[in-house]
Amino acid sequence: MKKFVSGILVGLMLFVGTSVFAESISKLIGAKVQGIYELEKNGKALGEAVIINGKAYAPVRTVSEAAGVGLTIEGKKIKMTDITVNETGDYVLGPDALKLANEKSKLSASTGNKKSLLTAAFSTLKMYEDSLAADAARETPIPGYADGLNANIIKTQAEITKLQQEIATAETDMANLQTQIDAMKP
Repeated sequence: MKKFVSGILVGLMLFVGTSVFAESISKLIGAKVQGIYELEKNGKALGEAVIINGKAYAPVRTVSEAAGVGLTIEGKKIKMTDITVNETGDYVLGPDALKLANEKSKLSASTGNKKSLLTAAFSTLKMYEDSLAADAARETPIPGYADGLNANIIKTQAEITKLQQEIATAETDMANLQTQIDAMKP
């Protein structure tokens, strides 16, 4: 929410018509500063804003960086972009890339769960195979026991195949999503 409000503030400050903006700037000359406020994001001080005639004036770059919006100045234009790099050099996702990253994250979590299920299925399969071997080694095998174990082995093998296919598909989908995210980097 703060990012949204900050973005609107930056947008309003940047996209006001130049004549209106010039007129409002000339009204500020000689105006009394009513207060100075600290700008903070998540408890971290970013800078200061001033209140003049009931309006807040803050450094555009400070507000845009806090909102996660890239800012460049070309000539007399201030341009904003959705994708930026933060002060530590980490890539910050824009809205479209963020949606893809969230989708990739959900796929990754689901794939992790399926890998756990796959590990359990392999353990179950080994248990059935060991039980089948133990039954065959008996002097007198338990009647019908081998048939039940064989049926369970077939079901477990089918489940393993299904999980392996789902994992492979999800990994391909995650790679495709990462390619799309990478294409959105500046």
